[in-house]
Amino acid sequence: MNRLILSIIITVSAAAFCGCGSLGSIKPNSFTSQIKVTNLDGTVKNMSDFKGKVVFFTVWTTWCGHCQTELESFKTLQEKYKDKDFIIVAASDDNAENVNTFLKDKNYPYYFCLADRASLAKNGYEVRAYPSLFIIDKSGNSAACVVGALPENISTGIIDYLLEE
Repeated sequence: MNRLILSIIITVSAAAFCGCGSLGSIKPNSFTSQIKVTNLDGTVKNMSDFKGKVVFFTVWTTWCGHCQTELESFKTLQEKYKDKDFIIVAASDDNAENVNTFLKDKNYPYYFCLADRASLAKNGYEVRAYPSLFIIDKSGNSAACVVGALPENISTGIIDYLLEE
């Protein structure tokens, strides 16, 4: 199976879910070399540090109901793949104070950080709506982008495929 087939599977599956999870656009291979995020403590991290893992890089915001649903549903994925080369990086397009307040009573096992939409777009990752999920393979290459919440049964298929690659 190649990336074209993977993209077709995501697109067709997303269409079956009434518009949720429509395929977005990404500039190939720009992710690991150019994207930086700011940890909630203010330090900057290069996304290339996650090379060797399948990365679900979700861009969300605290006021988005679909984002909150997706963050909740990702708990199952994180638990299932906790011993694999898989990580969820949840980058909020909000400020650190709002994110910390939102996360205060949550117990999400993800890597949380802040991301800037303009910076992401400049580097080939356009956030058209929330949530926007950028799926990155273990080599650090862009595999797919999904705008809207991604159904869990599709997520596991994508992760399994990319982990075996």
